[in-house]
Amino acid sequence: MRRLFTLLVLLLIFNSANAQTGVPTCFNDLRFDKIFFAIDTHKESELVGWYQKVFGMKVLKKFESEDKKVTGIILQKNDLYIEILHNNGSGSEFSGKTGNGLKKVGLFVDHPVEDLQACLRRKDLQVGRIFHDREMGVKLLHLTDPEGNELEIISADTL
Repeated sequence: MRRLFTLLVLLLIFNSANAQTGVPTCFNDLRFDKIFFAIDTHKESELVGWYQKVFGMKVLKKFESEDKKVTGIILQKNDLYIEILHNNGSGSEFSGKTGNGLKKVGLFVDHPVEDLQACLRRKDLQVGRIFHDREMGVKLLHLTDPEGNELEIISADTL
């Protein structure tokens, strides 16, 4: 249920949040809806750096739970917020293992995915193929973060 809720929330991400953070990314000219999601990961995770590099996000806040079992970092880029959680103890709140984050998130954009794919490749990022779903009238660009959380950047095939 948690993954389904997270996926539904994430489907809205790439429709807003005008990217003017000063960090040049392939998503600077796109807008995202105000959105928040969290990823459960491990202490040595590279996710913070990856999301900063790919989306130009900044660290908004670092925190620790009262019982010191969970620490986290909230990243922000305008109206997009991503919380990276680390399990420090033996609590059952989070497993703290790689791969327990998200399965797949679809992010709708108003920009041709071919342009985004080319831009990301110029930044030496591994980018997947573009799938043209004619039945749905969309193109999907596959992107995977360092821990295997899949993102599908989705645009109308008429762009």
